Amino acid sequence: MKAFRHSCGGFSNRTVVTRAPRRTCPHVRFIARATTGQKAASSERSKFTPMIRESLLGPGVWQQTLWKSFTLGGVGLHSGEVAYVRVMPAHAGEGRYFVRVPPGTNSHLYLRDDEMIEEQVYPPPEKIMDEQAEDERVEIFLEYLKHCEDEGFTGSFTEYAEMVGREDEVPFSDKGAEEVKTRSEDEGYLIAHIDNTSEMEHRHCTTLGEGESQVMSVEHLLSALEACGVDNARLEIEGGVEVPTIDGSAYGWCQEIYSAGIASATCFIQGKEVKVRRAALKLTEPFSIHDGERSITLVPAECMKVSYGVDSMTPVIGKQWHTWCLQDGRDAFPSTVASAKSFVPSLEDYYCMREEGFVKGATEGVMLVGNEEDWYQEDLIQFENEPARHKIVDLVGDLSLLSLGGMSGLPYGHIIAYNADHEMHLEFVKALKEKAGEHYYEGYRSDPYAPTKETNNE
Repeated sequence: MKAFRHSCGGFSNRTVVTRAPRRTCPHVRFIARATTGQKAASSERSKFTPMIRESLLGPGVWQQTLWKSFTLGGVGLHSGEVAYVRVMPAHAGEGRYFVRVPPGTNSHLYLRDDEMIEEQVYPPPEKIMDEQAEDERVEIFLEYLKHCEDEGFTGSFTEYAEMVGREDEVPFSDKGAEEVKTRSEDEGYLIAHIDNTSEMEHRHCTTLGEGESQVMSVEHLLSALEACGVDNARLEIEGGVEVPTIDGSAYGWCQEIYSAGIASATCFIQGKEVKVRRAALKLTEPFSIHDGERSITLVPAECMKVSYGVDSMTPVIGKQWHTWCLQDGRDAFPSTVASAKSFVPSLEDYYCMREEGFVKGATEGVMLVGNEEDWYQEDLIQFENEPARHKIVDLVGDLSLLSLGGMSGLPYGHIIAYNADHEMHLEFVKALKEKAGEHYYEGYRSDPYAPTKETNNE
């Protein structure tokens, strides 16, 4: 393993232009109902990507989980094996964890496009509202967050809406949410944490665990969960060793998270059901790791921002940057970042990966392949700087491994990465974990400029 040098560094950025839309990929199913009556959250939104209520997807002041479970299945990009993943609600404090389940446990729950039925779409048709009503929903949600901060309100979104007489406007009610399956110490679960990364090489994907408990390519799923605010989740995997690649991006996972809904995560302390405040690591000084020209730097800031630079000899990639900020409503993760696909600079690089035993499941439409001045499948491209955007997806997924007990994986600060890979991402996360003992965790704030009322030094 390479040794990384610690120091400080900087970056530069440039304006990017959205490219032509891509065609529908058969490897991921999108629920058309979820696109009704939505506004574009960013001028850089993919024209292909169905619009979802991104303003209601994201971390909250309190730990969150899913309103109900969902299942996705498909082929692993590198293993070529078919697997099914069921993403389920979990209690506050449990965090995100994988459980290997026997064949037949969840595979029958995965529905392909031709098997979709109306009853499985959430919210149901009568709950889908026009644009004006949707704006009112967002308004009440922001009022709820402000009330939590300013007045110390500790109830759920539903409880707040009922208190102010606007319960019909909440996007997802905690009432009627799926019952959470309590984690058992006897079932051999694998917590999605940096301490549980595999000893295998991580150049092309991030792998957790060893032997029968090993799970490959966790980064896209974890990236979607982290950015969309699912702090606690039970992840049951059946079949192959690898999380399905879907369409080579994290958007399919984001879409399913939206369709399932977000709910407050609770746990029981001395017989009383309580919520747990979310917290995030906050460093007070810059921190970097370097390997030659490659680097990852964290600069202290009052928000959670990631900038990524890619410098490739392949002309169609060249030098490019992209910046995404969790707290910036114009920078919605599902459409401006998550939808960016995996890529490889050239066909030669692709064949080298094949010879090394990777990309065994790379089917048409799941990976961008560079061809000097162009891409081999030009109609798949959504953004001029799609590689840089996809690297943010990978980095957010790897940073999620800093999370433990349902706390934030993304730390406060501006993280700037240049030409790094999964191996370097994980070294950075390990270094941050070591630094955490010298700093503190601060209560998460949806508004980064609002004063916090409590900190957590645990």
